[in-house]
This record gives sequence, structure tokens and C-alpha cells, in this order.
Amino acid sequence: MDDLFHRLLNYYSITEDEFKELNKEVNPQSFINTYHFNNVKDAVNLTKEAMNSGQKIHIYGDYDADGIMGTSILAKMFQYLNYEVSYYIPNRYIDGYGLNMPKAKEIVDNGIGLLICVDNGVSAVEPIAYCREHGVNVLVLDHHEVPETIPNANVILHPFLSKLSEYSTSGGSVAFLFSVYILKRFDKYLSTLASISIITDLMPLKGYNRDLLRIVFPRYTEGEFYQIDLLKGNEDFDETTIGMAIGPKINSVGRMVEDNSSNNVVKYFLSNDNEEVLTYFNWINELNNQRKEASKLAGEANLDINENDASNVVLTDEKEGLIGLICNFLLNKYKRIVRVGVRL
Repeated sequence: MDDLFHRLLNYYSITEDEFKELNKEVNPQSFINTYHFNNVKDAVNLTKEAMNSGQKIHIYGDYDADGIMGTSILAKMFQYLNYEVSYYIPNRYIDGYGLNMPKAKEIVDNGIGLLICVDNGVSAVEPIAYCREHGVNVLVLDHHEVPETIPNANVILHPFLSKLSEYSTSGGSVAFLFSVYILKRFDKYLSTLASISIITDLMPLKGYNRDLLRIVFPRYTEGEFYQIDLLKGNEDFDETTIGMAIGPKINSVGRMVEDNSSNNVVKYFLSNDNEEVLTYFNWINELNNQRKEASKLAGEANLDINENDASNVVLTDEKEGLIGLICNFLLNKYKRIVRVGVRL
């Protein structure tokens, strides 16, 4: 048996110490003791100063599942603390990705004292500079690639800049770890939202990410979180269900809506009223059905196969949020290379 064990280690190219690390016991307390940002106290102090002085706090997120989870985690955190905050999920068709100058000017005009960017911000040099010049403090919780020039935010929590670990993680999980230090506890609901962000944003299942999932999945209790139960249906709460059922529903909102109603998804995760939650769920589910049908119809309508060519061309005049899905639909259906381009 011992020989077989070492042969398996050799087969999978892992050492005995690495095997022990992969199979170590994990629990909320061990997680808190193991993972932390080197500058998290600065972020906590900045936030508490804003709260103690009664400043307006605004959360600026992103339209994908990770950004929505990050925004929901932070907004719920403040809800636990009975501190009212505002939040905004940008629309991909109106606002584009990340904090922009028009929104920065709105933030200044609205008298915001602390702006928290989650799942964006590490490349928003000009908008953050504008906010700082006009007296707005800025906290960035991001995980995207670090550019050569980073913004002059008061504090940036980032897995690499803040030396969280050698592996990247999602914006939602950055927000979750921040919440641990603000709330001084490991919150089960917030950790569940963070697990969704890790899977939907395709983070490597190593280190921080893997340990968090190992804590969350076995501890999920049916009937405890109505919002999650609705999204997963009768399936188990695990990586497959998140990837195949939960994530697509959440992402469908950002892909389909062309107004500011994406903020309703955050309301869905914040609400304590089951009737209201169900209303929002029906809306999310309908958008997901529309997304599936639109992707299918657009893929079929724009199909232009040349039997002597190894590629198919998908028109770029479709909804920007559906282009990737249409390409995937054609790839799976016709087993052909798919390219995004323009028909002339």
C-alpha cells in the first residue's frame, strides 16, 4: 500500500508534503489564521473612519457574476452593521467596464466620502485621481492584471499587490476576506457568495480558492439561504451547479439588460423578504431564458458556413454580451473553428 501511495504521488507529480497540504483540515478559523492581506488594517481603518464620521459610502461593482457577488458581499456586510450605503452595477452597453469619468463626477457631485471599487479599479487611474482631487477617499478591491501605473487610491487590496497568496482569486473573494476583518467573523452567507465568484470567474482551485470551497460546500445547508436555493434548484451546491446553473443565471442579467436594472440582482442577494426575493428570481430566470433563446437564434441566423473554409464568422452587430455565447453555440453544434468578425 505504501508503495502504491508513492507511485501515485509520482504519477501526479506531487510530493508527500504537497499531498498533506492538499488534504489538511480546513475550517473557518484556520482559514482566517492562514490568509490575510498585508495592508488589510489600512483598508479597515479607512472604512471605519468613514463610518464613524457618518460619510456617504458608495460601492462600484461590475456587471458579471464576480462583480455582482463582490458588490453584494460588501453591501450585505454594511447591512449587518446597520450602515446604509449606495451601490452601482454598471451596464456594459452604457457604462462599459470599470469606473469611468462620468461616474467619477457623479460620485463627487453626490458628496460621497468613501468610494469602494470591487472587481475593478486597479486600472482606473484617471477617474480615481479625479475622486481623490475632490476629497473622495478610495478603496480598491480588485484582482485583475496590475498595470504599469496604478491609481493613487488610499488603499488597494489585491491578491498580488497585497501579497495574499501566489494564486489569483476573484474580486468577490477579495471582498469576502475584507469582510472578515470588518465583521471580525467568518460569515457563512458571505462566504457562500464568494464561492460563487471563484467558480464563475474561473479562478485556479489552489490555495485560498480551494480552501474556501472546501469549507463552504460541505457546510451548505438546504433551506438556509433562499436566494441560493432558488438559483440552484434541486441540484447540490457545488462547483458543477455553480458553473452550469447559478453562474449563467446571474451573468444573463449583465448580458441582456440595457438599463440600470442590473442593480436588482444585488437587491436579490440583500433582501430578507422571501416574497421580494422570489419576484427578483422570476425576473432573473426570465432573462436567462431570453439569453439562451437569443444566443441560439442569433447563432443560427448568422451562420455562414463555407465548406472549403475551416472557420465560421459571427457578425459583431449582435449584442456584445452574447457574442461569446454565440461562438460557443456554433462551436459545440458544428464542431468548427469560430471567429468574431464583420461581414462586409
